[in-house]
Amino acid sequence: MEKQRFVPSKWEWAVLVVLLLAAIGFWLIPKALPASSCVAVLSIDGRDALSIPLEQDSAEQVIDLSAYGMPGELHLNGGSICFQNVSCPDHICEQYGWLSKPDQIAICLPNRATLTIFSAAEYSARSPQ
Repeated sequence: MEKQRFVPSKWEWAVLVVLLLAAIGFWLIPKALPASSCVAVLSIDGRDALSIPLEQDSAEQVIDLSAYGMPGELHLNGGSICFQNVSCPDHICEQYGWLSKPDQIAICLPNRATLTIFSAAEYSARSPQ
């Protein structure tokens, strides 16, 4: 007895091609759109301490956080930001890495600090804290 092979019909090939093109489109469209501007907000003890616009073409910058009552630094580079050299026992906040997209967040529990990325529209719509 010979095994029967599955041979797709024209409609099945058409559906497959449409799905493949849609997947490629969803992958390419975000890359083609210009990056929206974002704002990083550092909150300490639940209050906004610092707001930093994240520009795609910005040069590397280091912000000392001791002026805000938190031992450590924020590093900015090309529209991304991260915690560095924070003096907490586990350094989990540094392990979040570089943040650059809206709704990304890094938290430092021992220092009661959060670093949140907002889109420019979300940031302007926020009520002041």
